[in-house]
Amino acid sequence: MAYWRESTHDGIYAIPGLLVRRGKDSDARFIGKQVELAASWQATPKLNLTASLSAFDPGPFIRDTGSARTIKMVCAQTTYRF
Repeated sequence: MAYWRESTHDGIYAIPGLLVRRGKDSDARFIGKQVELAASWQATPKLNLTASLSAFDPGPFIRDTGSARTIKMVCAQTTYRF
């Protein structure tokens, strides 16, 4: 996936709506790219297991506005339906 700012005035916001990166500190539109590998297994009719690995590579906007290291994420999820 690739992430772009629609406008050079746009910032980046966290899910609850808090400003993470101000838009005023950079004219770059490209935020960065992310790759993800996910697998899911329906172990039983009621139990599902999911795992994923992902990495986000920062683009020029992130590098212009603060810390810009690659972020790596791991996720494991279990879903049981009663």
